[in-house]
Order: sequence, then C-alpha cells, then structure tokens
Amino acid sequence: MAKVTKTELRKALEAHGGVIAKVADAYQVTRQTVYNWIDTYHLREMVEASRVLMFDMAADNVFVAVEKGDFEASKFVLTHMPTPKRWSNRQELTGANGMPLGGLPQDVLEYMGKVGITPDVFMNQFVEMMRAEMGGGQ
Repeated sequence: MAKVTKTELRKALEAHGGVIAKVADAYQVTRQTVYNWIDTYHLREMVEASRVLMFDMAADNVFVAVEKGDFEASKFVLTHMPTPKRWSNRQELTGANGMPLGGLPQDVLEYMGKVGITPDVFMNQFVEMMRAEMGGGQ
C-alpha cells in the first residue's frame, strides 16, 4: 500500500477539490484508504472546505450560464433552487408503450384514489384473491 505524508495528502485533496475517488485513483488505493489517511492526519475539515469551494464554483458556473441565456441551466435552477417559487418536474407513472402502470386504466386508478385504495393495497388483495381461487397456493 502507498504511504503518503500529510503535506502530500493535503496537496492531492486540494488538487482534486476534495473528491476522494480522484485522490484514491491518483495513489492507486481504495477510497477507504484515503479516508483512513484523512482521519490519521485530521484533515476532515480541510476536505469539507474543499468541497464547499467546489460547490461554490459550480454554483457560479450555473449562474453565469443562466445570465447568458442557457436554457438547460435556467431549467435546472427553476427545478432545483430551494425557493417558494420553485418549479417541479411532472413525472408520468406509466408502463411500456404509455400503458398505465400495472395495466390499470387511468380512470380506475383515479377512482381508487377517490375511495382511498392505493395500488399496492389493491395488488396485495388481488394476489390473495387469486391464491384463494387457486386453492391456497403459496
């Protein structure tokens, strides 16, 4: 296993922005080994400071992209920035070819919601009913 001094580790962590996987690759060791070195040399705070700096630089890049009119960066900010006006991504819950998840038609799913039956409860009850019909199998 490679040995590393505190100074060498500090420089590697700074060079790689506190990304442990990159430091591990540079020394051809596991990430756990790098974490052990960090603990041995009491460098956790330094790692966190490097990560905060990298996060701040990334945030600055996003804001610059938004200022330049980058649509994808703008969409990212609108859907991820923690503000009261945050947008959300709509997610469709469908199976293959747009068919309803689990093969249940949308109107049935809506009715189940109105009467307070969740799809997992419905499915469990359906499985029990089928097993009873089969003669109690499984």
